[in-house]
Amino acid sequence: MNILENLTGPQFEAVTHLDGPCLVLAGAGSGKTRVLTRRVAYLVEQGVPPHKIMAITFTNKAAQEMRERVMDLIPNFYGQWVRTFHSASYQILRMEIEKLGYRQGFTILDEAEQKAVMKDCLRELQQHEAKPEVMSYLMKQAKNSLTEPEQFFAGI
Repeated sequence: MNILENLTGPQFEAVTHLDGPCLVLAGAGSGKTRVLTRRVAYLVEQGVPPHKIMAITFTNKAAQEMRERVMDLIPNFYGQWVRTFHSASYQILRMEIEKLGYRQGFTILDEAEQKAVMKDCLRELQQHEAKPEVMSYLMKQAKNSLTEPEQFFAGI
């Protein structure tokens, strides 16, 4: 199959773009997955090593579909960086977390796990009147403000 076959003008432009990253933003059913998979194949054809290509999408289903389509175009392709935003971010953190001053054995908690940990902390601190949801909200606000905890909480 010719990788550049049956592409619209904008799709062709995105697939063949070689000067740095390329963001593909388009609505449902517009051919984003086709563009991304053919772009990956095109880059590999142009000599870019597969481990240097990152193709990111939102859902696990879309990421799996992209990997499968790329493997149809390029047999034996290992799509290390064909992932969801969350999966790629997690992998990068796993590889580079120590550069941020954290230890390797970190865990990312979902909301239910965060609430359970917050309840445990409040119970241990004997803060029975504090609501876990409110405390979690305040912690998120503090984190997003990019200020030190003492400075943030002094203003409350």
